Amino acid sequence: RNRRRTVAVLLSMALSIVMINVTVSIVACMDKEKYISNFSNADFTIADASIMNSTSFESVCDGVRFEDIQALESNLEVEESGAIYMSESLQHLEGTPYERFVALYEEHPDWFIYDMSQKESYDQLVYENKSISSHIYGVDRIAFDKMEMDTKGVDYETFCSGDYVIVSSPVEGGSDDSEYAYYHIEDKITVDFPDGSSKEYEVMGIGDVSYSMGPGHSHGMDIYITIPSKEYRKVL
Repeated sequence: RNRRRTVAVLLSMALSIVMINVTVSIVACMDKEKYISNFSNADFTIADASIMNSTSFESVCDGVRFEDIQALESNLEVEESGAIYMSESLQHLEGTPYERFVALYEEHPDWFIYDMSQKESYDQLVYENKSISSHIYGVDRIAFDKMEMDTKGVDYETFCSGDYVIVSSPVEGGSDDSEYAYYHIEDKITVDFPDGSSKEYEVMGIGDVSYSMGPGHSHGMDIYITIPSKEYRKVL
């Protein structure tokens, strides 16, 4: 009987229908697998609680013993499993990789320094120590297959020879990120291990383990070095 009220009711009903359709469309377009992969790349993840707890101030990377890993692999109900080992060290840079590092640091200091109070300590690392923090990973096949690679054609069997490494780029997320890497393919890198020993490898790829497989933290100015798990257990 009242045209204004009738129009208002019809508009209100139409708006509700539109909002429902928009909500359903957004939910339907969401890639659940991709969202979950930000937190886990497997059905089950076993690690020390400090790595799973985002509020932890220290990540305990040796909380799962090698004996525990072997026991898991022998479980007949587990179809496939693999381990990721990690330790932290300080990687010394020299030659062309060091020159690339300094050039990137001076051209894009904001990529590394988030607080000007850090600049003095970072300058000391860059110009005096010529070193940056490093994460050294040892990976099994299942973890290798899930690595985020900036370069293609990295063969697992060749990688497992013990003569090659995969190194990260300081920039991630695009097809040209490997251009920013301190080490390029076929470069030689002498990896400095936390026990003071070192070994020379050849770089065969630019990439990194996915965030969900890592310790959940970085050092701002760092490099991630990945070697086969068998090689990792030999040198560390």
